[in-house]
Amino acid sequence: TSWRSLSHRSIASAALSVLSRTFGDQVHSLFKRSIVTDWGGNPFCRGSYSYVGVGASGADYDELARPVGGRVFFAGEATHGQHPAT
Repeated sequence: TSWRSLSHRSIASAALSVLSRTFGDQVHSLFKRSIVTDWGGNPFCRGSYSYVGVGASGADYDELARPVGGRVFFAGEATHGQHPAT
């Protein structure tokens, strides 16, 4: 099944199921809301990349790469201070 064929509610539900296997059933009670994007299906999106905003520095990329509570990890070009927007 392609993610694009699912409703946003179904996608959020699937993500919560995965998170609950890792963090337990409390995930469902802690969940507030979801936002689902589909850049590939949006005819007005031509891609995106991260950039260092006004008042920010490359060190902010490294901060985003740090684990949260030893259990949540972010990855990708937005977490690499030496090679952002790649």
